[in-house]
Parts: sequence; structure tokens; C-alpha cells
Amino acid sequence: SDTAVANVNVNNIPVITVNNGAVCSRSEVLLTATGGTSYVWSTGGTTPTIVVTPSSTTSYTVTGTTANCSSKAVSVVTVYGNPNAGFYMNPHELTEDQPKLILLNGNTGKNLIYEWTFGDPESGSDTSKLINPFHEYSHPGTYTVCLKVTDSLHGCSDNACKEVIYKPQWTFYVPNAFTPGDQSVDLNNTFNAYGTNILQFRMMIFDRRGTKIFESNELEKGWDGRVQGKSEVAQQDVYVWKIDLTDPFSKVHHYVGHVTLLK
Repeated sequence: SDTAVANVNVNNIPVITVNNGAVCSRSEVLLTATGGTSYVWSTGGTTPTIVVTPSSTTSYTVTGTTANCSSKAVSVVTVYGNPNAGFYMNPHELTEDQPKLILLNGNTGKNLIYEWTFGDPESGSDTSKLINPFHEYSHPGTYTVCLKVTDSLHGCSDNACKEVIYKPQWTFYVPNAFTPGDQSVDLNNTFNAYGTNILQFRMMIFDRRGTKIFESNELEKGWDGRVQGKSEVAQQDVYVWKIDLTDPFSKVHHYVGHVTLLK
């Protein structure tokens, strides 16, 4: 009888290894497999290295093959949750009567580090590490307040920023009578409007016939009682004034009133 001999080569099963990972939520991690000549990951990837961004702790399986022999390895990526940097502001808008901003952190817990910035470097105290700090602003404007919260155990962090507006107050006042006379003595001898934080100003004075007898574009420049700069003071009477002004929010206001010139 005939005898046949066959040689059978037995290949070793590859030993596949892959690293584990630990990341903060929404962060990438690099997984690298070794021990094979080709790879297939549970994600569908076919390269030795893949990048994953798990939202929670996740296992990834990789199958490595060498000479038609395969084995598997599992990588576990542990995901640590990020702290929440959300915060509240009180009040939401600041004024000259209330320039102090109180900040209330929405996330408290152990092992947390708080880093506040108030957007006010000129104050000399623009940062704080308190949980619920406060900051007093000295000038009207729009400021950006930011909070960074870090978990000191795992290094995970979160950031949040909000704008706070410090609104300037503005005032406006007009007297109803004045007594022009000797300009060297300040005894209510000029009719002036008074105000603060007024961006633009225009005042016109009219006599009872509707004739304009005075105009000023400066808040500090009032009417001395003379008609269009003449030397004589106008007669005692009631005059009409009209004032147009722009407040610090660029809103235009129109006012009309009466003033009595007394002699």
C-alpha cells in the first residue's frame, strides 16, 4: 500500500495586549493593541491604535490575528465625571446704589477647587478661591465673570462665564425760577439744568411769542437772562424751555417746561 506524509505547522495563538485608560468626561483617550499583525476593534476600527471619547466607563474589545490565529483583549476606559461650574449672580444688574455682586456656586462637594475671575483687573482683587464670593465694582460697564471648578482627585474641570452689567445712574433736574443780575455774585442768577451721566445736551429758551432767545449745547452753560447775548436782562416774565438730552444708554429724551425770570 502507498503511504502519504503530511506536515502540519501549528502556529502559536497570538497574545494580544491593550492598555486601559482613565479620562475625564468628554475627553479623548488613545488605545493601542500589540501582539498581532492585524486588528479588529469592537468600534469597527482596524488599526493598532484608535482614539475613543466615551461618556461613561466603557469596555472595548480588540481581536488580533497572526497567521490565521486570533485572540482577544479587552480595554476598560474609566470615565470620571466633570464637576459643574454653573453659578448664579445676585443681583443680575448692578447700579451705583448696589455695586456689590454676590456669586452663588451651583456645585459644592469634596475635593473641589474654585477659581473665580471677575473681569475687573483694575480693582486689584480680580480673583477668588472662595465657594461663594462677592465682588464690588467701582465703575459702570459690562464685566465677564468666570468660574473654573476642578476635581483635585482626578483633575477634571469645568468652566462657565456670564456677563454682568453695571448700569450708570443718571439724573436730571431743572429749577422753575431764577433771578439774573450781577454775574459776579452767584445768587441764582443763571438758569441752568443740572444732571449726571448725560451724554448729549441741548437747551433752548423761548419767549411767550415763541421766539427763540437762547440756546446752549453744554449742560454747564446756562441762560443769564439776556436775549441773544444783549447787554440788558430780559423783562420779568415766564419763559418756555425745551431740552433734548441723551442718557448713558443712548436713549434720547425730550422735555418742555417753564421758568420764571424774576427781578
